[in-house]
Amino acid sequence: MNLHKPKLVLKGLLVLVALPTMIYAGEIKHKRFVYEVKKNKQPLEIKLNIDVGEIVLKPTTESRKLTLDFTYSVDRFEVESNFNAERNRLQVYFDMKDWFKGNTDGDGNEGRAEIQLPTDVEIELRSRVKAGEIHYELGGLRLRYFYFKVWAGEVTVRFEKCNPVKLEDMEFDVKIGEVRLEKLGNARFQEAVINGGIGEMWVDLTGDCVPEFLQRVDLDLDIGETKLILPRDRAIKLQVSKFLFMSEIVIPDEFYHHGKYYYSPSYEKSENPLNLKLSPGLGSLDIRLR
Repeated sequence: MNLHKPKLVLKGLLVLVALPTMIYAGEIKHKRFVYEVKKNKQPLEIKLNIDVGEIVLKPTTESRKLTLDFTYSVDRFEVESNFNAERNRLQVYFDMKDWFKGNTDGDGNEGRAEIQLPTDVEIELRSRVKAGEIHYELGGLRLRYFYFKVWAGEVTVRFEKCNPVKLEDMEFDVKIGEVRLEKLGNARFQEAVINGGIGEMWVDLTGDCVPEFLQRVDLDLDIGETKLILPRDRAIKLQVSKFLFMSEIVIPDEFYHHGKYYYSPSYEKSENPLNLKLSPGLGSLDIRLR
């Protein structure tokens, strides 16, 4: 089986998605929104709707400030930000006006968003991106809920620091692209769903936090390669669903097989294990301990 073929398909699809932004030029504009967020009983609800571009999201250095910075071609993009201070709700739209409009002068088009979120309020974050290069640093944010959907792109999401609160639900859905999820153990999630369509996925479930509750992960990749990094000192149960003979799976020797599950040596002694349901699809799944 040629496992490198999905890489070629992926790169071709990403180029096609990027073409509309590579052939058009216009006046470049910068727009900034700054909001002061109240520490209410209800979480800060954020909805990001972005068509295409480079997107950077990270914690702010000021605990109650919320800052949005956009750099874009005025002829190609529209920016809208609506913040309801009483209800603690933010809606952001970064839209491309015409995906198939272009000219022949050869200059590039620019669309970039940098989002800085407060660290002193609880947050429910929903992101929808059509295409782009996405970098999220979520470590230190007080995340209660996280939903992340990308149609095509290169994605890096990282939790460098521990989430101070329990993240009840976390969901990733990337249709086409290269996905790198780093230190998800620091997210302190209870339920996680990770879906990939076509591409490569690197999922690191290690971290510095010690969970005091059961964690569940459902990971599914249709076509491509998945590398899964698991914490060596956690009690873990794996359920692996192969796609007939088209899945290539590597499981560490430390796990023992019983029935339809694989267990880490310390599983029976733990009250708060990490349970995973894995579906590698057409491609490979490489599981490693760290």
